Amino acid sequence: MEPDDVLILKDYKTVPDIVHEYGPTIKYGHIPLVIDNGSYQCRVGWSISEDPHLIFKNLIARPRKDRSKKDADPPVTPPIQIGNDIVNIEAVRFQLKTQFDKNVVTHFEVQEQVCDYIFSHLGIDSEGRVPHPIVMTEAFVTPNYSRQLMSELLFEGYGVPAVSYGVDSLFSMYKNNIGENALIVNCGYHTIHIIPVLRGKVIFEHARRINLGNFF
Repeated sequence: MEPDDVLILKDYKTVPDIVHEYGPTIKYGHIPLVIDNGSYQCRVGWSISEDPHLIFKNLIARPRKDRSKKDADPPVTPPIQIGNDIVNIEAVRFQLKTQFDKNVVTHFEVQEQVCDYIFSHLGIDSEGRVPHPIVMTEAFVTPNYSRQLMSELLFEGYGVPAVSYGVDSLFSMYKNNIGENALIVNCGYHTIHIIPVLRGKVIFEHARRINLGNFF
């Protein structure tokens, strides 16, 4: 075997996300914020940018309380680690939580903590509200109750002015100019969706979901 044929595998190291600058162009320009809310990774960026500002695993780690402390000691709330702040995932494997059940958001207390992480790391400092329209991806044919609770979180919790939902694989199809007719095979972390598109419209009655994904 030649030396050039040897593939060296390096350990992947997570780097904590920085807090980005919230410049006047974005702050006062009502620039839409795009959130690709995937069940494995979350990608976030402003609509005027080519690349996302944040890419992180859509997980939180909620450490257990230290039971070795005496009852007389004041209680200390362990810090919650989110996304790329989880430097060593294996060390907190049994403390990981996600907002997803398969690929549908059902745990909105976790989703709220992820949203806090997103908005704080984008540097948004507009006094408890997010004055930007949001484009957010969701699973294909997401149940109405999930979308309703997500809208309630964004409108009432963060005061966003508008929200638009879409499916990431359909966004990808339109972005790459595939054409009006296509058969989309969306291989996700928990599920696979087969989505036929005819004359630019999704044929819902012939779409299929397979409960297998890269997770298994």
